[in-house]
Amino acid sequence: MAPTYAGLTMSPRPRTPLERQARAALGRLAVDAPAAHEEVADTARDLVIEADLRGDALASCIAWRVIALVERGRGDLEDAVRSFEHSLSRARVGGFDVAAAESRISLAGLFAMSGQGLRALSEIDGALAGGALTTRVRARAVAQRGTILADLGRFVESLAAYEEALPALRAARDTVGEIVTLNSRSGLLLHLGRFADAEADLLRAERLQRRLGGGGLLIDLLQNLGEVTAMRGDLPGALRYHDLALEQAGGHESPMAAAHRIDVLLAARLVDEAGEAAERALASATIAEVSRPEIELRAAETALLAGDPSRAHELALAAAERFARQGRRRWVLLARQVGVRAALAGPERDIAAVRTARSLARALERTGWTSAAAETRLAAAETAVVLGWRGQLVQRDLEAAAHVGAGAPAQERLRAARAEALLGMVRGDRRTSRRALRRGLGVLDAYRAALGATELRAHASAHGEALAMIGVRMAVADDDVAAVLDWSERWRAATLQLRPVRPPDDDALADDLAGLRRITVEIDEAAMAGADTSTLIRHLHHLEQRVRATSRHAAGDRTAGLGRQHRPPTLAALRRAIGDRALVSFIGLDGTVLALSMHGRRVSVQSVGSVADMTREVESLRFSLRRLSRGGGSRLALDAARASVQASAAGLDALLFAHLGLGLGVERGEAAGAPGDEPACGSDPSLVVVPTGPLHALPWSLLPTCRARPVTVAPSISFWCDGPGDDRSPSSTITRSSGEPARAQARLRSRALLVAGPGLEHAEAEIAEIAALTPGGRVLAGPAATAAAVSAALPGAGLAHLACHGRFRSDNPMFSSLVLADGPLFVYDLERLGRTPETIVLSACDSGLSAVRSGEELMGLAAALFSLGTRHLVASVVPVPDDLTRTLMSELHRELRAGRAPEAALARARQAVADDGDRGMVAAAAFVCLGRSHGGGLGEKTTGRDGLPGERA
Repeated sequence: MAPTYAGLTMSPRPRTPLERQARAALGRLAVDAPAAHEEVADTARDLVIEADLRGDALASCIAWRVIALVERGRGDLEDAVRSFEHSLSRARVGGFDVAAAESRISLAGLFAMSGQGLRALSEIDGALAGGALTTRVRARAVAQRGTILADLGRFVESLAAYEEALPALRAARDTVGEIVTLNSRSGLLLHLGRFADAEADLLRAERLQRRLGGGGLLIDLLQNLGEVTAMRGDLPGALRYHDLALEQAGGHESPMAAAHRIDVLLAARLVDEAGEAAERALASATIAEVSRPEIELRAAETALLAGDPSRAHELALAAAERFARQGRRRWVLLARQVGVRAALAGPERDIAAVRTARSLARALERTGWTSAAAETRLAAAETAVVLGWRGQLVQRDLEAAAHVGAGAPAQERLRAARAEALLGMVRGDRRTSRRALRRGLGVLDAYRAALGATELRAHASAHGEALAMIGVRMAVADDDVAAVLDWSERWRAATLQLRPVRPPDDDALADDLAGLRRITVEIDEAAMAGADTSTLIRHLHHLEQRVRATSRHAAGDRTAGLGRQHRPPTLAALRRAIGDRALVSFIGLDGTVLALSMHGRRVSVQSVGSVADMTREVESLRFSLRRLSRGGGSRLALDAARASVQASAAGLDALLFAHLGLGLGVERGEAAGAPGDEPACGSDPSLVVVPTGPLHALPWSLLPTCRARPVTVAPSISFWCDGPGDDRSPSSTITRSSGEPARAQARLRSRALLVAGPGLEHAEAEIAEIAALTPGGRVLAGPAATAAAVSAALPGAGLAHLACHGRFRSDNPMFSSLVLADGPLFVYDLERLGRTPETIVLSACDSGLSAVRSGEELMGLAAALFSLGTRHLVASVVPVPDDLTRTLMSELHRELRAGRAPEAALARARQAVADDGDRGMVAAAAFVCLGRSHGGGLGEKTTGRDGLPGERA
């Protein structure tokens, strides 16, 4: 928050025309947008030439100061110093003491910006000591002195200087001076943790600046308000301020403005977006040398959070070297801190790196970087514990990191909880550790609940990863299955427990979504015609950015997470809920996968392999399935794809199930068979699977253990037991009767919504067949199947079947969509609905895919539907053949009408297509049943001898 004094000094003598023009140019710097400042500088250069020719020293002095301020603003510090010297020489020649003081004030700010604090202090003291100054100029000099003292770490003196300057500036009616001083003081107050006072200063400055007009100062104030708001934990508000600043700047974001935005993106754990912003800023042609290390520092932090410590260390080292050349010693320490944390996160960490970190933490504390010091101490202590060191030095580091002041931001309280939990572990005090972990996850619950956008909620869970994993590690070390269940579930897929929040400008969002639909159709039509689509694509990206920004501005309920921490089910309650089913919950921990399994009285936790191995097998399986689905290529290529599917399926089955001891068929040594050899559904128990990481994209029925049984894929155990919309605790919900009155189920059948989208040859025939099986259902097909019509009908339906193309957006899953007659229906559209049907079938390619974030948070169509009340979703995780999907879907609805639960209906329906060659095998395997516990299908449930739900007469 560097000051930018322009100086509009009153003169008792008459002003020359050139002087008036120079002062007008100076005044424009306070109200014009930065993009116009170069034009102002060109005007000032012309004035210098004319003023020097006419001997108007004061006009030339002021014009040179305008040039210097513009050069300083774009980071050309050496040129700015020379221009200030020209300004000073003109003032001295003419004996203009006040003008000389104004130039020295601005020059002092330049020296402070370049890390020359003592030189800056000398310059400002010289300005205060020289000549007779007006009240206004003296007040500005005192305020500038306060900013320089803050940079030198002399905070008490700095605050005193501001307290002296502000009343004088108000008395002199120097509005610009007051704005700049309030802006500068807010930076110091923010550094001292006085967030409310910092915000009050900025809000007053913003009001004053708006009276003067817009301009660069307003942009700076809005960015700083975003920083303060983010530190208070209000990320929607912070993003709104930064979007307002970008709008004020005409959409042109300077590198330093990008730096402020990156800070907020990192706080929101939008790491990929922050990394892209940092790369753009570093590649910008307008980046100033003085700004480059600050961008490099943020890029280093981004790389560290993205799991690339080598790149983070490289960037941090480059930033430290640039800061050193600029004489910015305090910033050198901050850059070294990121570099040291990167070294501690790398593969070659050792106790020497721990000692370096500990020494650096002390230096950071001495210079006022208290939060960075605490982060460094915690990183050092965590590494020391991993290396086997648990002595007094480690404990002192953890004690220091666990200290947090009252009213600290959520991120600092989460870090303190992590430090206290580790301290308890080191001291063998499990009770203290568990208490700290629960407190930290409670902070995360409240923090997440205050966010309205699903995207922000999902990414926020990254803040709790380290906490939850400490709990899981302790539980595994103690061989405590109940604790593994508890800690893995406290953090998992928590966003699905919160309903989406409409943004404050929901009408604008609706208009932009409609615009996105139109332009998507235009792009598809232009591409088919071979026309240029570049302009349309640019417009599409602009609209997507607006939609995303509008959504992010929505605030959640700040009180929702207070005192109401999510409680997973106990082992006993889970056992009652599971009944005669089997359950396997996969948990990622330190690069390995644990399996928490339960069947009957048997429950266990064991390691089943590495995340890397499973990722490789899933990717291979999906690649081969896509090739078989297309059906093209040589026989040799298809044979190779088929063999690859069989090998990957067998390999995954061996990794995931072979050693769990659940009494499942393949474990008893039965022949696995090949994919496509579909056995009849017999006595095998139903299976509930909770995936981790890459397993969310797995077509489970291809695995021999899963092929003959109903399988439900749930985002978490807690969600399977108790989804959103139930005003009950998990313990009460999971023990309720699973059946529903037949009349209620009949009403669900009569409220079916059946939709046929465009571009699928068999979609309308598929819907016609299903409509014959579902009397009273509403059919939307052809031109009637619009986004508006489907959105209006979904909330009132009990069951919905949508036969249409699906588009999964891995780059931004909130723009995943279902293609309808007038264009795509986006996830954002779904989130605007009040509720969605209890059971939904999406016979669309990839419609069951989700982006998986930290904490197994899901983003995509499935997550949106679950958060609005959908209990069961039948959808595909790979591309599917249209004709065979039609057959599969008709059979699925026959089974549903017979009263079977969706997972059982899908297991039986697969048999209708599984033997129809490679494409039949793909169609049978592609669809999974996602969702929650279900007591029955569309009729009342009983359990027959085959272990599958049957229909009561």
